[in-house]
Amino acid sequence: LRDGAKVWIVAASEDQEAFTARAMVLASLVHPRVAPLEFVAAAGEAAGLTIEPVPEGPTLADWAAGLGRPLDQGEIDAVAAALLDGLEALHRAGAAHGALGAGRIGLTDAGPVLTRALPL
Repeated sequence: LRDGAKVWIVAASEDQEAFTARAMVLASLVHPRVAPLEFVAAAGEAAGLTIEPVPEGPTLADWAAGLGRPLDQGEIDAVAAALLDGLEALHRAGAAHGALGAGRIGLTDAGPVLTRALPL
């Protein structure tokens, strides 16, 4: 993981309880295809706060744009299989990923990693 983080802050509101519940589920999930998440603030505080380390490497969007050619079927299959593995782990944990796009997928030396789409 690179130095740096995505920080999600949700001010006290009716959305905070749902945000907190989802963040706690996501923070407990450990999977090689899902970026880790640290939950910092708990329900009942002034705000909900999470920190997500940024995966080392480009996003899928940046990598694909830099290829200068369409992805071949083998590359598509490898990325899809890894992403499905991560999505399955999220769904088993009771959390949907939310918006999913090539900019939310990090490519690391170990393969594709889903970054979180945490806000509600």
